[in-house]
Amino acid sequence: MKKIKKMKNTAQKQRLPESFRPMFWSYPFRDLNKDEDASLIIKQILSYGDLFQWKWMMRQYGTRKIKGILSRTPKTAVRPSLVELSKTVFNVTSMPHARRVPHGRS
Repeated sequence: MKKIKKMKNTAQKQRLPESFRPMFWSYPFRDLNKDEDASLIIKQILSYGDLFQWKWMMRQYGTRKIKGILSRTPKTAVRPSLVELSKTVFNVTSMPHARRVPHGRS
């Protein structure tokens, strides 16, 4: 019985606070996992979060992880203002360009 309760508590710890739901309008909120979906969660909080959500993100992930994710995120995948903010707040020196997909010839 304790094992089941412990597993349930662990699953709850991986969930996001309910107040974050509006930032994830196009995602199945209940299925989001704090660790498995870290990249998505960080980008959404940076783009749409308030001060409370930013503080939560910093406690959960830390500056190093946030910087690492932003450094691997193409500039075109985030709002332009976030690119500048990333440079200033997280000391991200560069973000990659989106890879081009070859076009088929007709």
